[in-house]
Amino acid sequence: MAKLLRLRRGTTTQHSTFTGAEGEVTIDTTKDTLVVHDNATAGGRPLLREDVSNLGTGAITSTHIADGTIVDADINASAAIAKTKISGTAITAADTGTVTSTLIADGTIVDGDINASAGIAHTKLAGITAGSVLMGNASAVPTATALTGDVTISSSGVTAISAGAVVTADIADGAVTSAKIADGAVTSAKIADGTIANADINSAAAIDKTKISGTAITAADTGTVTNTMLAGSIAANKVSGTAVTQADTGTVTNAMLAGSIAASKISGTAVTQADSGTVTSTMIANGTIVDADINASAAIAKTKISGTAITASDSGTVNSTILANASVIRSKIGYAGAILQVAQTVDTTIASYDPGNSYTDLGSMSVSIAPTSSSSKVLVMVDLQTSGPGAGGGFLLVRDGTGIYTGSGAGGREQFTKWTYGWTDTGQYYGCNSTVFTFLDSPGTTSTVTYKIRYRCPYGTGYAVYLNRTVYDSAGYYASTASSITAMEVSG
Repeated sequence: MAKLLRLRRGTTTQHSTFTGAEGEVTIDTTKDTLVVHDNATAGGRPLLREDVSNLGTGAITSTHIADGTIVDADINASAAIAKTKISGTAITAADTGTVTSTLIADGTIVDGDINASAGIAHTKLAGITAGSVLMGNASAVPTATALTGDVTISSSGVTAISAGAVVTADIADGAVTSAKIADGAVTSAKIADGTIANADINSAAAIDKTKISGTAITAADTGTVTNTMLAGSIAANKVSGTAVTQADTGTVTNAMLAGSIAASKISGTAVTQADSGTVTSTMIANGTIVDADINASAAIAKTKISGTAITASDSGTVNSTILANASVIRSKIGYAGAILQVAQTVDTTIASYDPGNSYTDLGSMSVSIAPTSSSSKVLVMVDLQTSGPGAGGGFLLVRDGTGIYTGSGAGGREQFTKWTYGWTDTGQYYGCNSTVFTFLDSPGTTSTVTYKIRYRCPYGTGYAVYLNRTVYDSAGYYASTASSITAMEVSG
């Protein structure tokens, strides 16, 4: 039969005054652990439990931790370790302006580390040879480069063109003006044959007839010019029939022309009806094509349109990114039941009404709304706070003065939207009735409609109703309340 071993036991308090024999083991019932004694230490030495739940706070010191065994995961995210506990120079986010050049490893700063608005002074750049400029080399690295070729530049930024560097190809057509040509520098050899026109000759030139090839005619030679000697430019009065000169711009009609004008006779690029498909983009002046120039069935490809082109066939492709903010209007919302607009009136009027058997408006309990479609419905919501003694009275919801949402009136009964009844218990004169209701109306119009709450008492006067207050009332002591009427357009 197995033997049962039972050790002496006691609480932590009891152990604190107990000195056990050397090698004796007892049980601490408070800590639920074994205690080893040495016949000298009061309380003995409690053993560590397997789950270390009885390990005291701060019991593990640096001496107990093996060097190099603590890893990042062992440190709490909010440990806030002091910089003095870190070997070397510790830098934190709070140390703005403390990182010096010595702390930065050479060659580690890249473009992304430099703020776009850093404004680095030119004096911080390495010097370059006077007259050189920075330009990218074959490896796309900025390099100090001396200018060579036809242009030179000084250290002060002055550029110069080398002598003899400007050739004909460098001069734009028509760029050389008269002021640039020395007097007498243009000789016959410099003038292309056949290029001198009448306008080039001064009216007072008095060119000698001997300088003219062929037969020269002057004003003194009247009557000596024959038809053979004429070569155009004949005055109109010298021509038989209808004479047309260059001065008669716009006077030549189709009937006066003999046949078609050759394209070679037209200055610039001549385009006729036969030249279908020959007009290119280069021939068309920028910004001159208007809407009327484009055929209604041109079917211009969307790829030819700048930006995002949307056509009728792109159903379902217009997303929120393409739409401009606030560009969708209420009439474009097509599904039924959508709330298209909301109007509300909050009434804090404190008043009493005793109209007898005639309707009267209650405070400012009125709201107007203009439906965007005649098929829309209007959801009317009313929250009415009233009180009143006596026989009671009725509230009526009206649209443009006509009662809606009323009882059937069966058996000759009064027709109201809601009925309120006065209290007979004087103790209840300190409270208010809450009359709350909703009604979905179909006004069938796009004109503005107005909804109101009206009140009457069929029993005559003397049965007042109080709006937004209790029957018993005095400023600073009794309650005031608020009432509201709301109209929401609902798509049909």
